Amino acid sequence: MKHGPVEDGTILHKDYVCFGRKQSNNVRARIYDKVKEVIELGYKDFFFKIWHDNGLISYFDRWCMEYAFPYKNMDYLAKARIAFFYVEHGADGERLKVAL
Repeated sequence: MKHGPVEDGTILHKDYVCFGRKQSNNVRARIYDKVKEVIELGYKDFFFKIWHDNGLISYFDRWCMEYAFPYKNMDYLAKARIAFFYVEHGADGERLKVAL
């Protein structure tokens, strides 16, 4: 773990937040974005079905996550949202092929 000041203009990306120490016998809590982990590392995509079946995510969310999963990039979630909308509401067959 690093400690120190942050320079102006620096962008920080927090992948997780942790409270407590790993070495202690006390309570430790770690909070992180499981969706980001599954998509970017490209494994454990079975979580999407489990989350959907248990009502934790909607069909829309599951569809978007499964769309982004093969690309291993969270940026594809935005593209998936647009593609889903066009699949549901678009009329041009050629654009529909591109969306999928």
